[in-house]
Amino acid sequence: MILSILLATLIPLIFLYIIWSLEIYALARFKLLLAALAWGAAAFGVALVIQTLLLRAGILSLNQITLVSAPILEELLKAVLIIGLSARMHLRYAVDGTAYGFAIGTGFAIGENLLYVSQTPDNPLGEIFARLLSSSLMHMFTTAIVGTVAGSGVYFARPTRSRRLIVALVSVALVHGVFNRIAGTQEGLALLILGMAIGIGSTGILVILINQQLNTERDSIERELSVDLSRGEIAAALNPQQITDSLSRHRGEIDPKQARLIQEYITLQAQRALLKKGRELSRRPKFAKSLELQLHGIEQRLTALRSDMGLYTWVWLRTIVPSDESQLWELLANDLGSQQPVIGLVNELCKRQGAVSADELAARKTLLREAHLFHNLDDEDLDDLALLLRQQAYIVSEDVIEQGTFDDHLYIVASGNLVVSVIDTDGSEIIITAYDQGSSFGELTLLDRQPYPASVTCVSEVTLYSLERPTFLTLLYAKPQVGVEMMRYLVDHIRREMALLVWIQQSSKPPPKDGSEKEPD
Repeated sequence: MILSILLATLIPLIFLYIIWSLEIYALARFKLLLAALAWGAAAFGVALVIQTLLLRAGILSLNQITLVSAPILEELLKAVLIIGLSARMHLRYAVDGTAYGFAIGTGFAIGENLLYVSQTPDNPLGEIFARLLSSSLMHMFTTAIVGTVAGSGVYFARPTRSRRLIVALVSVALVHGVFNRIAGTQEGLALLILGMAIGIGSTGILVILINQQLNTERDSIERELSVDLSRGEIAAALNPQQITDSLSRHRGEIDPKQARLIQEYITLQAQRALLKKGRELSRRPKFAKSLELQLHGIEQRLTALRSDMGLYTWVWLRTIVPSDESQLWELLANDLGSQQPVIGLVNELCKRQGAVSADELAARKTLLREAHLFHNLDDEDLDDLALLLRQQAYIVSEDVIEQGTFDDHLYIVASGNLVVSVIDTDGSEIIITAYDQGSSFGELTLLDRQPYPASVTCVSEVTLYSLERPTFLTLLYAKPQVGVEMMRYLVDHIRREMALLVWIQQSSKPPPKDGSEKEPD
């Protein structure tokens, strides 16, 4: 009896898990999935009460209930929640509806199975298994079909949705009736074969149907994401399961929290694309605001994720995503003389995390916030950047960079003062500018790899933090916002230099002939 009860419960739940795992875009919300499971069980209870009353009142015979009343009433009751979800636009695409429909069928099947087991405790286990398997999959299959039809037509106008649902309900009621007819005339080995055939056949049909729908949605996702994401991220969003598999293979190298952030980021990108497609296809103006709110919520979560992930996690995302940005990757790899520069940065971050104390890390972040080049970065980006800095100390009169030499470092002044000077054609030294705490220098030669046009000399004891060129360029690849902030700083620097040149040019003009002097702007 205990084994029969376990079979009655576990068989439907196992198949529900299989179908749910195929819903790779994770649009089927878990709480709503549980609600669908509960609704299926409740629908069974209502159907049982109604049909028992009809039988006892003599309105219908047992044969009429089995062949006509049960198929129609049960399929209608199971479909009520699907119809409600479709009406309220809680379904987003076909496979979403399939998952909820299968969950409703699972709840109904569990209730029916437990009733069957309680009424036939002495039947052979093989016969019980065949009955449970075939009946469970029939209920799950029929409601999943209704869910698929409802999900695929969720954006249609009401008349179209109604026609599609009516056709689906009539079809599954006929299938249900035929099943009851066949199952009622079979027993023993024949029933076991029937149960296996129905189980394998219905599951196979659903898997094929789900894969066809997923292929259709992949095309939609690719079109919607092609404007916003790299090809690598698009490829990942099209098949989130590959990301899950990659993360599993690297389980010892990335902690569970970071893995969850990567998985959520990829899944949300796919969901965003599906919602954008739905917004374009929708013929239901009443729910336009609902779609916009859902999209806005996903956009907000993606923004938060980009901040929460930090450089280390972003680097891993760039590493495991099946990337097609081959030209950028090859240029970076060739420029740095490394086949896997991002992996090298990951390893370097791992080493630094244990070597830099919390107090030192906080002090470095404070300095970075003062630096014009980095002060607009998010806190998580500053964490990673602070770990990558190397500290160097200099004495008075020591040159950090000599004019005409090549230096492949970006420097940030932690303390002390420096001057920038050049030697002109006459051999005279000209002081151009000075650096103090928070100043940065070396950006231009870091990018163009040309000799430094001036000397940078310490006029006091100086402490600098530096980033090596390979580390900095890999950082720009993994976190493009760092490059954006750098460009803003450099543009501002160039504007100031141009303003200075204009002033010098105007100041060098001879005074007007009338002897009046014009003040420079």
